[in-house]
Amino acid sequence: MFLFRLDTRYPHAPITRAELTAVMSRFFDLSDGTLQNFTDVNDNHWAVRYIINAVNRGWVIGFEDDTFRPDNSTTRAEAVTMLNRILIRRPNPATIRATLYPHLDYYFNMDALFTDITNSHWAYYDIMEAAVEHLYTLDENGLEIWSEVYIPWIQGSSNH
Repeated sequence: MFLFRLDTRYPHAPITRAELTAVMSRFFDLSDGTLQNFTDVNDNHWAVRYIINAVNRGWVIGFEDDTFRPDNSTTRAEAVTMLNRILIRRPNPATIRATLYPHLDYYFNMDALFTDITNSHWAYYDIMEAAVEHLYTLDENGLEIWSEVYIPWIQGSSNH
């Protein structure tokens, strides 16, 4: 059996989608199942068990063209989304908008937390979920209802 290990000769190299899936899968028992119909992952791929595990657990999905792209570098958006799914953190766009935006405007005279991403980006709410410290309760669908936010890297930020 092939055992995957990160190549320590390249500690600053990007992590691939297959590598991140393998690393995260090792924290849990692997689930059994069959492979999605990813056209770029076959039964002989070194990470097939980990990809099956991650798909079965709902951590990852493929792309619209039925690929997984296992050798692509993982983007920050993909990594954050996967970690939120692993930690069962389900962002709720409505409550993020209702809590975060007024907080930013009132306390910091800002209309956005980041300048390089808008709420039309596919991972925007997952990024907000991970970036903003917050208190929350869960609604009947398991989505978070934010009650307080804290943004520690903004000068003068405090709980309000």
